Amino acid sequence: MDASFTRWAIAASIDRRLGDRWTVGGMLGSSLVGSLDAQGVSSSISPGPLGALMASFRPLDEGTVAPFVLLSASVAAALAWTTPPAGGPRSTITAYDVRLGVAAGKTIANVVTPYALARAFGGPVPWSIGGTPVTGTDAYHYQLGLGLAVRVGRVDLVAEGVPLGERTAVLGIGVGL
Repeated sequence: MDASFTRWAIAASIDRRLGDRWTVGGMLGSSLVGSLDAQGVSSSISPGPLGALMASFRPLDEGTVAPFVLLSASVAAALAWTTPPAGGPRSTITAYDVRLGVAAGKTIANVVTPYALARAFGGPVPWSIGGTPVTGTDAYHYQLGLGLAVRVGRVDLVAEGVPLGERTAVLGIGVGL
């Protein structure tokens, strides 16, 4: 079954460095609004919680010419409810995700860091249509995109655009403590 899924979300994460190369972290947030179009029915998606556990490892440090390389892994889950257009019973929709990624980039003037990214992932999405349980998954199990991080003092501003595979746009702000 083909389905179209759109969702806006907001989340906060916290990371902890474990030495020079390892970082672990967690993320909590909420979907805000969204829509799911499946089998000719367009349902609205209510807000719901989402969370993730993450880890990253930097096998290659940035050098004078060499880029940095960062490997990442995460497990995540999200919960929401869908409502059909004419009202009716809400259905629970849950998404689970296991993700592996790699990013490589180069810092310019200790301020601007452009990078390329690739990620592979998968996980089930249990839901029901008219009371009939269905399990979906992503049409694409990869992402290819570009990002840009800008450091201003202890603040990092991040933007990612992923036009290939699972399409996303991400804006973020980080503060080093």
